[in-house]
Amino acid sequence: MGFSAGGHLVASLGARHEERRPGTPQPLDGQVLVYPGIDGQSWHPDKADEVCFFNRGAWSWPDKVLTLQARQEALLGGAGFAAPPTYLVTSTADDCIPRSETQPYVKALAAAGIPHVHLRKDFGDHGFALNGGWTTPCVKWLTRAVGMRAAPPLPPPPPLPH
Repeated sequence: MGFSAGGHLVASLGARHEERRPGTPQPLDGQVLVYPGIDGQSWHPDKADEVCFFNRGAWSWPDKVLTLQARQEALLGGAGFAAPPTYLVTSTADDCIPRSETQPYVKALAAAGIPHVHLRKDFGDHGFALNGGWTTPCVKWLTRAVGMRAAPPLPPPPPLPH
């Protein structure tokens, strides 16, 4: 599970795995991506005013970040694209991660025949976290799609001392 830039990281695992170990099973049984910044092209320092808070001219980008962006084509459905079953949550009200950031990934999932759900509605602006009612359908999907089982209930907490 990854939120925002963490969603980019989780989505990248599939493509990186395919690059390093072509044709072998994915390391994840499924993934949940919540308002993920998948495309990442607008993160480049030359485009500092195009997206959210990522740069705004205040950050110095390490060379390693730019080398990771060089592999974007695989993440967006190009050669080497791979992903496990995916549950993707995006908001129509997200000013930070616009639809253009995630739509190529959704299309790539469909083109590759990878089972996925894209839940898109007004959950609020970027950072809506677990709010908006998407978590219950997500847990149901995880149970059905990847065989996730619920953890046993926790015992009640001990009484507080007086």
